[in-house]
Amino acid sequence: MDGECRHLETRAAPLRNDDGTVAQLGVARDITTRKQAEARLRESECNLRQLTETIPVMLWSATPEGAIDYCNAGSLSTPVSTPTRSWEVRIYCASSSR
Repeated sequence: MDGECRHLETRAAPLRNDDGTVAQLGVARDITTRKQAEARLRESECNLRQLTETIPVMLWSATPEGAIDYCNAGSLSTPVSTPTRSWEVRIYCASSSR
């Protein structure tokens, strides 16, 4: 080995030999690449969250059914002008549950 830190996923199970002694059968799999990809994804999500939470405008998303599933901090300070108050109420409820 070159001294590099690696992530391993291991599995082990007892195995009884013909003479009755118990041994252990094990497998180790290198999952370093997967762990590195997970870390990059977490960093990317953090960067996106910082961006969406700091822009000074309203940003939100809704499900196909119309339920608000995300709104940023700018949504709380931006007045909403719609024919009905349903969007305003949904934005407030979604924001207040965070």
